[in-house]
Parts: sequence; C-alpha cells; structure tokens
Amino acid sequence: MKDIVLNNKSIWIDGASSEWEAVYDATTPLGIYKFVCVKRGFITVYSKNREFRVNSGEAIFLPLGDPFKIILSEENGGTFVIRISYRYFPNVDHYDYKMQTFKLNQKTIEYIEELKAFKRDLVNSEFIWKAYRLLDEFEKLMNKNQEIGALKIEKALDYMREHDRYNIPELAKMCNMSRSAFYDVFTKVVGCTPIETKHRFQAHKAELLLKSTDLTVDEIAERVGFNSTAHFRKVFYSRYHCSPSQIRQRGKLKT
Repeated sequence: MKDIVLNNKSIWIDGASSEWEAVYDATTPLGIYKFVCVKRGFITVYSKNREFRVNSGEAIFLPLGDPFKIILSEENGGTFVIRISYRYFPNVDHYDYKMQTFKLNQKTIEYIEELKAFKRDLVNSEFIWKAYRLLDEFEKLMNKNQEIGALKIEKALDYMREHDRYNIPELAKMCNMSRSAFYDVFTKVVGCTPIETKHRFQAHKAELLLKSTDLTVDEIAERVGFNSTAHFRKVFYSRYHCSPSQIRQRGKLKT
C-alpha cells in the first residue's frame, strides 16, 4: 500500500512496497529525475547493460530518458522504498550524472523523514524548500562519472557480449587500465563487478541455448565459457533459482 503521496508541480514523493508492487517497469518521462531510496529490503534495477542491487540505506539515481526496470525483493517481509521525483535540477549540469547508487547519510535520512511528515494538503513553500535541500544533499553524495572511463567500460561490455572466453585482466588491458582501476571504474559505471556481469551474460546465453537447442548441459556450459559444469550449474542457479534442466522444461511447455 502507499502511505505517502505528496505532489507539487515540480517535486513529488511517494512510497512503494513489494506487498502491492513487485515490479515497476517504465521509461523515465521527459523532464523527470528520480531517486529511489531503499528503507527496508533491497531492489534490483536493470537498465541497458547495467544491473544494480540497492540495499537498505542506499539510493539509486535514475536520470532522464534511461529505460529501467525495478524489481522489489519480497524476502524477509518485503521491501519498502521512497521515490522522490524532481522536474528539474536547478543550476546543475545534470548531464554529468549517470545512473548510479550511493549510500544515504544521516542527514539525508532526516530530510526524507521531514518530507514524509508533511500532509498532502500542506505541500507549500516550506515543503519545496526542504525538497531542494534534500536534492543538494543527494548531489553531494553522487559521483560525476568520467566520460572517458565510461566509454572504455562500454567497449569492454561490447566485447563481453560478443565473446565467451576471456578473463578480467584481458579486459583491463583492452581498456588500458590496471586490473584494480578497471575493477573500480567498471563497478561504478555498471553497478556490479566484472565477474558478476560476465556470469550474467553467460547465464543469459545458456538460457537461450537451453530453450532453442538439444545441446546437453555439459555442452552448453563449455560453449558459454565455463571450464566446469559444476561451476556453471552453481552460477546458473544463483541467477535463476532453478536448474538448467528446469529452465529447458519450462521452455518446452511454452512451445
């Protein structure tokens, strides 16, 4: 259920719970910037090549025009998030900010609670001032991504999609970075580690092969780049919460 609905022509805030909304799928409307703050549980956000996990006490910034899908976890009593939307960033070059996660500090948490305390019929100049004060705090916690680093990571992502056998040092060398620098920049840009991203691509390719071919699980594991079928099964289960054989059977039932 929603317990917050505060609306203004330029700023609004509402609450969302996995009890009533397990999946939120949209393209950010033109002129709307969103922050999703996780108060309880965690969410997974998918956008293009990126996958972010946002835990309790963290937030994610959703910039203009980026398509995204948010899944709210239902584990351990479900997830509760606060969504705060702004029509525009005053005096800010918003193009410097990419989709990213960041930790909420005590000040931002207090500001959010202050906004929640407003009644709907009392959304006034004080509410607007406090909302933009919160935006100032968000900006202090966000990172302006370096475009050069982001472009290098996109090159690595393209390679990862097209190839099955590679290692992280090879990707770092391809991007002219040290392994540690590549790991840090990749994680900031994509929202998860290179290994996690590699496993995501491998699992997706395996899913397609399971549904469209009669290759054995061993053959599929080798084809998507695993040296061990046991390791493949472990990675696959961690992503789909079922075995490769179960995925194949589901695919057959739909045909």
